[in-house]
Amino acid sequence: MKAPKSGKVRSAPLVDEVRVALNGLSQRDYLDGRDDLVFPAQGGGHLDGMAVRRAFYKALKAAKLPRIRFHDLRHCFATLAVQHWDLTRVQGYCGHAHIGTTMRYVHHSPAVEDAAILSAALRQNLGEQRTRLAV
Repeated sequence: MKAPKSGKVRSAPLVDEVRVALNGLSQRDYLDGRDDLVFPAQGGGHLDGMAVRRAFYKALKAAKLPRIRFHDLRHCFATLAVQHWDLTRVQGYCGHAHIGTTMRYVHHSPAVEDAAILSAALRQNLGEQRTRLAV
């Protein structure tokens, strides 16, 4: 696999389901050392990009999931992340040099509570205007 464009290492939060699965790999009888790769090629070395994609497509097929590009996982992460975290946090996890790149994942979808927040803001604004008029 190629290094990120920035050349900097990135990390992302590890959800419980992945943590459990990876912990199970530490119980295997081979390549279980601290410095061993999690998903090694035969012989313990690094997989090349094509080998990773082949394994990914094979897993999708076995799970009866639609075929998507491996890179689409990154877009999925960013799209979900911007719905729950502030943009600078997502920018850091994605390694975007510019916030504008992160902004492309912000899709407008009004949340249930948005109407209530807007109503409260309007009531407050109207109340302030009435107070000014009364003075």
